[in-house]
Amino acid sequence: MPRIYFFILSILLFQNFAHAQFYTGPIAAAMGGAGRASNNPGESALLNPATLSQLKNYYGSLGMDWGEHPIAGASNEFAAMLADGSPDKAFPGDFSYVQKRVTTSNGYSTNLQDFQLGVADAPNDSVSFGLSIHRETYLDNTGHSYAQNNVNFGTLFTPIKELAFAFVAYDMLGGDSAVPQEFQTIPTWAVGATYKFASLFDCSVDVVRPDKFNEGHRLNTELGIETYFRNDFALRAGWQWHEVGFEEKLFSLGLGYKGPRLSVDYTFQKDTLIDTGVRQFVDLWLHF
Repeated sequence: MPRIYFFILSILLFQNFAHAQFYTGPIAAAMGGAGRASNNPGESALLNPATLSQLKNYYGSLGMDWGEHPIAGASNEFAAMLADGSPDKAFPGDFSYVQKRVTTSNGYSTNLQDFQLGVADAPNDSVSFGLSIHRETYLDNTGHSYAQNNVNFGTLFTPIKELAFAFVAYDMLGGDSAVPQEFQTIPTWAVGATYKFASLFDCSVDVVRPDKFNEGHRLNTELGIETYFRNDFALRAGWQWHEVGFEEKLFSLGLGYKGPRLSVDYTFQKDTLIDTGVRQFVDLWLHF
């Protein structure tokens, strides 16, 4: 493979991997990727560690997604999380593991593993802070491997119970200079808001901007809505406008069941700019 072609391909793969730093499960995916100011216990802590402060029990979740895109290639992802939000804890915290594999049409593949440990604290009822440390490892099918350590920091501000704001800084330490540019982690910030319209529906919007390798400071905008047509069944829909890497306009639709101890979520996502570009997400989580 010519070196310049490999480099361009790696950049496209990397832009896809950059978003694996904050795993998007089926709940957030159905909401257009938004959820940094939400408190869905199965995955929100991976988007914003400050939301750990909202947990009231023990949680465990398993999630996966799969699909393909003509530019980014075929990919599948698996995630597992354990979180402790029990009343007797010193600090609420979680441990998570994410694995993602991407394969392009010419057979080049890269495997990412991400181990993350997060904690949070809430000095009062309306403000909370969270910090997570994570280690990413990459291995491609040509035998190259890389490892990086980094830190995410998040805040959550809830002035009233119906409204929440979030700010998250991902990979604050920047990329490791010893790792090739196309695989370096990208310092990225995100802001988000969630508003609950009585008991009718929730609306969330997030804006995400990588602060490196992003000429023109382009943004990804994410918007979603969630409504419970029964106390235990949720319907979700969302849009994403991706300007970073390659342009995408994604529409998503999802369903969720929330039982007393067991919950299940499913989401279908489609890039509206092309005929293909479909992803599916599913998860299973326990709360006790």
